[in-house]
Parts: sequence; C-alpha cells; structure tokens
Amino acid sequence: MLYKAICACVFCLEVVVLFHTLLHFIPFLSSVTQRLTLSDDSILSMFTIDALHSVMFIGQHSILASTTFKSILEHLGLSELCRALYVVSTSIVLQVMIRNWQSIPEVYLWYVDLRESLLLANFFLFLHCVFWTILAFQILAACPLYHFGFAQILVTLDWQERRNNNESMLHQLLSRLPHPGGCCFISILWCHPHMTFDRMIIATVFTSYLCVGMDTNRSDVIRAQNYHHCKKTRTVYKNF
Repeated sequence: MLYKAICACVFCLEVVVLFHTLLHFIPFLSSVTQRLTLSDDSILSMFTIDALHSVMFIGQHSILASTTFKSILEHLGLSELCRALYVVSTSIVLQVMIRNWQSIPEVYLWYVDLRESLLLANFFLFLHCVFWTILAFQILAACPLYHFGFAQILVTLDWQERRNNNESMLHQLLSRLPHPGGCCFISILWCHPHMTFDRMIIATVFTSYLCVGMDTNRSDVIRAQNYHHCKKTRTVYKNF
C-alpha cells in the first residue's frame, strides 16, 4: 500500500513537472525574439555557465539511463519508477538550464535581423510550429504512456494491464531508431534566425546526444523481427 502511494505521488509530480517544463522549453527553443541576459560577466564566464549546465544535462541523462542506476532501483524494489524518475529529473534539469542560461549574442554563426521583416519572422514561427506538430504526432504514435513512465506506474496501481517483456523491448528499440520526430527536433535546434554562441552550444549538445541515443545494432533488429514474426504467427493461428 505504501509503495502504491509513493507511485501515485510520483505520477502526480511527473504530470505537473513535465507540463510546466514543456510550457517553458518550447518557447525557449523556438522564440525568434533575441534573449538578452543583463550581465556584466565576460563572454568566457557566460560560456562557462552554459557549458556547466550542458555537462549537468549530459551527466543526469547518463547516470539515470545507466544499468547501474536501474539495478539499484530494482534492488530497492522501485523498478517501476525508473522511467518516471528519469523524466522528472530531466524536467528539473531543463528548468534549471532555462532559468540560468546565459545569452551570448556578441558571437554568432549567423544572425538574421527580423525587426524589419515581419514576413520572415512569421516564416520561422510557422516552420517551428510544423516541426513541433510532427514531433507531437511522433510521440503520440510511439506509446507515450510507456516512454514517459506513466504506463509502468499505472500497472503498479492496477489501472492497466502489464506488458510482456517482448513488447517492452520493442518499445525501447523504437525509441532508439531514427524517426521523423528526432529529425524535427534537430531542425528546431538549427533552423533559427539567431544562431548565437549560446544557441550553438545547446544545439550541438542536444543534437550529439540525440544521435548517440539513436544507436541500434543487428541483434536489436533481429529481436524486433522475431517479435513481429511470432505475433503474426499467433494472429494467423487464432484466425484458424
């Protein structure tokens, strides 16, 4: 009963934190208004702050996605909370990054002045809306309850049937495959009128980490093929 209460609290916390983070993260990446940080610090110190936040993001992802962390949770009997804790911690780290990110407009790869071109500004906004929409559909099509950790908690609370190991493996494999949503997110990072130094940092970090995450090997593909073959065989057998 206590464990179910903890799961319910984590579930509510994740919903609030995830929703709040998305409300800030989308404008953070897609706003065409130049973010100005009122600071007397040098470019080097602002770069150091941004770099430390990037390292914090990579460290959080690496630790919570490691087999060691998963083994610890499994040993404690909290394996169903693994994905939810991953999402909650990611949301918190992103919130810290957004609130403390230092804009460095003095150094840029390219800079398109949109103050005298409303049409061009609307074009970038429309482009990002299209990318976010495709990304949203991609998430909805790939079992979002499982990937955000909600399904695992709902199973613990007896509100949803438990998935077998093959289906869980398949969803993990699909999350690592290259898909339109990942390409759209990379496009959001780089298709921006203000590619300032700080934007290059976050775009490079997120793009690199996303590309590393989309890493599959032949054994993963074989397991997915075997799963689909077995499922198709069972379907044909039931029809007879």
